[in-house]
Amino acid sequence: MYFSNEIDWEKGYFENDTLSIPILSNKPILIKRLKNPNSSKYLYPFLLVTKNKSNNTFDYNLKVFIATNSYGYNKDSFHLYDINNKLILNKEKSAYKEPSKTSKTSAVECQLWGRFSIDLETGRETLLYTWWACSGSNHPEQVPPSDGGGGEPEPAPMPPSCQAFNYSTIGSNWQSSATKNIVAVIGYRDLATGAFNAVPILFPQPIYFEMPINSASNGGNVSPGRAAELTALALGTAINRAKYYFLATDASQSQVQAKLWEYIRDEMTNGTHVIGGRASFTPPLGFSGEIKDYEAYWFLPDDCD
Repeated sequence: MYFSNEIDWEKGYFENDTLSIPILSNKPILIKRLKNPNSSKYLYPFLLVTKNKSNNTFDYNLKVFIATNSYGYNKDSFHLYDINNKLILNKEKSAYKEPSKTSKTSAVECQLWGRFSIDLETGRETLLYTWWACSGSNHPEQVPPSDGGGGEPEPAPMPPSCQAFNYSTIGSNWQSSATKNIVAVIGYRDLATGAFNAVPILFPQPIYFEMPINSASNGGNVSPGRAAELTALALGTAINRAKYYFLATDASQSQVQAKLWEYIRDEMTNGTHVIGGRASFTPPLGFSGEIKDYEAYWFLPDDCD
């Protein structure tokens, strides 16, 4: 799940010993099949905070009500996620077909879905990310197996977290960060077989991200925390560009990885969020910082500055 909004705790209310806080984005989030605009569904997310009486701590869950319009929702149609983004309850009133209990060999049909943000003034939709939904599973978010069989459901991909980047100064006006095991799930049609695949594209080696400390193009003084936030946004944009590109382009897995790497470098050099930076597999001169493991975030505010 992805929601681009900070939580306003003052909007919370208690119901059955649970604090519910609406986290509706300023730009509404909708999901739809990319080849069927009439499949749109609007999301109404709430953070649930419940006191755990056994250990005197608090449990956090995400409850997402689902509707076919932007004017309200049915309280009987929702998904419930735990803090690890695991779907623990699915009460969506959906058109997904349940798998046949008597047939274990029937083909699984998969549809490519996208999650969009909407500008209320212009109506413009911005693609955030994509995932596959397959019949034959009671979990709506699933990566279609390459062999056309069943397979275990996988969670929807999360946006990159700024916690995956730890910038340090390496020059009078230059800073760098390194992150390993960056991964993105990207769907594409295989050149050889014509089958749709959705596979993890992994960069196990460290990628070194660099950018100026002071840059008018990046908003003036860029602190290490702000640099981490900008890099996470740039990486997320690169991943989304790759996903969008391969909706209509046949490829091999190596070509998908090459295109994603091209977009990562482009977004750090002259991108939507970063201007004048770099991304490389080679450590820059003077770098001695920590090499971080890649992280993605759930729905809580991702703040590093």
